[in-house]
Amino acid sequence: NMQGIAGRSPSEGGVVKGICYAPSPLRSKRQSLAGHPMPDDDFTSNYTSLLWGPEGRGDLSIIRSLGANAVRLYGNDVAFDKTSFLNEALLQGLSVIAGISDYPYLQMPGNCAHTDFNCYSQVFDSYRTNLEHGFLVGEGGFKVYHPALLTIILMNEPDLKFQ
Repeated sequence: NMQGIAGRSPSEGGVVKGICYAPSPLRSKRQSLAGHPMPDDDFTSNYTSLLWGPEGRGDLSIIRSLGANAVRLYGNDVAFDKTSFLNEALLQGLSVIAGISDYPYLQMPGNCAHTDFNCYSQVFDSYRTNLEHGFLVGEGGFKVYHPALLTIILMNEPDLKFQ
């Protein structure tokens, strides 16, 4: 239930006051965060919880204290579970605007350019794996979107990617 965020949920006419979240704390890919190598630009995993979680820097708490009610994410590695990040965002009163990674569109073997820009199977696999790694919650056969998840952006800046 997103009622507590800014009085009304954005779907009920509430205003989204979001901050983009891609902290990129490293000067090179060889550096690590608390002994964990940073494999990519997904900052929602447990490996990066020292950035956003209460046991570390507390970025999500800081974002909320600045008056935001949403965070917009960029990197999204489907291999990492996002449940802890989504739970912390919800605890902080933040909605999450997640995006599908550029990987299925541009980088993976068999990407969209190899299928005449019919991206259905690539994006379907990415979306399904995100659902399995935190975007859905529930017990048994009944599952719903995580209550912190406001929306999922299928592609960031398509006009720059496909010319």
